Amino acid sequence: MNETYKTNCPLCNQHNNCGLENDQSPCWCMADDIEFSDELLEQVPDELQNESCICEQCVREFYPDSSLT
Repeated sequence: MNETYKTNCPLCNQHNNCGLENDQSPCWCMADDIEFSDELLEQVPDELQNESCICEQCVREFYPDSSLT
């Protein structure tokens, strides 16, 4: 597995803009009002779970009625 798995979203394979990978802490996904449901996380392939960040666009598409949009 090459290193792009850390910088690409495991769902859409586009750049995930992870703040931690870009030396920007905290990342947008670590905000208090952001939650990732089990249903969303289960869509991540097993080998990428806890290895690659889901991008903000995929999170917004999964929760279309949330305050993230």
